[in-house]
Amino acid sequence: MQQSVLLVEDDPHTGALFQGLFEDRDSQLVWAQTGGDARSRLRNQDFDLLVLDQRLPDAQGIDLLREIRARRPRQAALLITGYSDIADAVTAMREGAQDYLTKPFESLSVLEAAIDRALSFESARQHSRQVGEPGGDRDRRPLVVSKAMRHLMEQADLVAASDAGVLVSGETGTGKGVIAQHIHHASRRSKGPFIAVDCGAIPENLLEGLLFGYERGAFTGASQANPGLVEAAHQGTLFLDELGEMSPRLQMTLLRVLEERAVLRLGASQPRPCDFRVIAATHRNLHEAVKEGRFRADLFYRLRAVELHVPPLRERRDAIVPLAERFLAEFNARDERNIGPFTDDAVQYMQAAPWPGNVRELRHTIERIVATRLDGPIGFGAFTAGEQNAGTMALQELQLPLDARQAQDHFEQAYLRQLMDRAGHNVSQAARLAGLSRQALHARLVRTGIHPRNGRPS
Repeated sequence: MQQSVLLVEDDPHTGALFQGLFEDRDSQLVWAQTGGDARSRLRNQDFDLLVLDQRLPDAQGIDLLREIRARRPRQAALLITGYSDIADAVTAMREGAQDYLTKPFESLSVLEAAIDRALSFESARQHSRQVGEPGGDRDRRPLVVSKAMRHLMEQADLVAASDAGVLVSGETGTGKGVIAQHIHHASRRSKGPFIAVDCGAIPENLLEGLLFGYERGAFTGASQANPGLVEAAHQGTLFLDELGEMSPRLQMTLLRVLEERAVLRLGASQPRPCDFRVIAATHRNLHEAVKEGRFRADLFYRLRAVELHVPPLRERRDAIVPLAERFLAEFNARDERNIGPFTDDAVQYMQAAPWPGNVRELRHTIERIVATRLDGPIGFGAFTAGEQNAGTMALQELQLPLDARQAQDHFEQAYLRQLMDRAGHNVSQAARLAGLSRQALHARLVRTGIHPRNGRPS
């Protein structure tokens, strides 16, 4: 079944923006303009995601979220507002919101990424799926297929037995969060909370209060004290995703917390002891960032007692087909379809394609295929986004060079051209389809010499 989203928003411009975003998505958008309208719709339908405006004509978004989650404790939600307020941000996250966004939105890609994360989280919760290698038995250990991942998981198991800081590095979409969760669940802290924070998705002024908490009266709007997520991770694990995006000022505050094992809330005079483990993740090269002075060396070495590198999907090709089959089964079950299996030429394509967006891109590709087909086997043509003929195409027709590196470059350029055609040469839309950030896709277009406007070599 397609996923459903309830937007509760009284601003017609924001409502129209969301309607435009959902035109090409395999998801249903329902728009309610008041809290009362939202309650009425929730009595008649379940929604995979709620997107709530904080200030409605007849309700506060946080109050509505609290009311809904009292009846539906696992309801996924995003809170949006035109009023950038740390107090609201922290309260929303503690009430269970997956994210907090302020209007005007930084960019459409930021908004789309927040929606994708929330819907992916809800899909994973419903189907008990992992986003990394096909996985997920009852102890949450990924079912490892590739040799590279087998070695990585052996290292992760050793690290889990200690309390050392861990830095998980790797390209966007490789499954760094899955590794962090595995370490937590395999550690002595497994009965404690696993608190994840995306440092790259939250503005600095909001991230400080969200992480470290604040006292009543610490700033305008702080009507009551709120412990931060550092305190919420007590006796558990704090996962700092995209740590490389953290500002130098917050890096210094985090270092002090780690050194003193205590957190000083905003507006407080006495620090509070806290016991937690830190696992950090980044797609950036923090070694270079330290050399260039963009990241604190003392914080880097404290967090990087052990570094685990998640290899890109192109370096674990023996995992691609099992992953694709796992995702195919997942989306067939979700959408109540019976599509497949993959034909031989589709398998050859998947094994040879560059997959610049890694596991996330593969997953989104299989989801797109399931969403746009009714039945039958999946051939090579299903993977070529701009292909007018939906039938299969022999892999030989690509006229690949024999050199492996040249063949991979050829595949990547062909893939990016077709991706841009599929997205109407809109870089933001293409990035969403590929499961990449807009900046990452733009960098690949520049590297391969493809002009975004026409999808052809520049």
